[in-house]
Amino acid sequence: MNEKTITGAIAGDVSFDGKLIVSGLCQVSGDITCQSLQIDCGGNLDCRGYLDCGGYLDCGGYLNCGGNLDCRGNLNCRGNLDCRGNLDCGGNLEFSYHLQFGKSLKVGAEIRIAPFDEIERGFWVEKLILFGFPELAAKIQTGCGQQIRPEIKPWAKKLRACKLWTLTERLAIESWIEGKVDYKREEK
Repeated sequence: MNEKTITGAIAGDVSFDGKLIVSGLCQVSGDITCQSLQIDCGGNLDCRGYLDCGGYLDCGGYLNCGGNLDCRGNLNCRGNLDCRGNLDCGGNLEFSYHLQFGKSLKVGAEIRIAPFDEIERGFWVEKLILFGFPELAAKIQTGCGQQIRPEIKPWAKKLRACKLWTLTERLAIESWIEGKVDYKREEK
């Protein structure tokens, strides 16, 4: 497999077909395109333009994208995820609590709001109890996503009706119920 490592400040575009490794903080003033395989970033990634990843994107820190972000595989971000354009993820979308996107968000699987299962589970159990769903909170105390999804489906109507969720939480819940998300902001 072809591999290319980038780091530091890069003026212009980065285009590669293979595994693109981002070492440390990397600031790209143009677009990033990785046609077929993956982008692997151990630190923060700041792309001022369009970010296109043909496979999965794994970012160990913050991910900032000034344009659209397209990832045909899973997108794992252990920091905040900021995308000023449309965000399209073909697989699971995972980030650390903060998600920002432009006009639309499309996710082909589940949205995960924490990089580790136990942290995310604790977050949701606390929220469900606070928002009046203690019975559902008890049901998701253990098990992986595939085990939890069937427990959530019967609660879909009540979960969707709750007005206390943030947009990010509402989108994550929708991904559990439907197995995907296709959200477009309404024009004002």
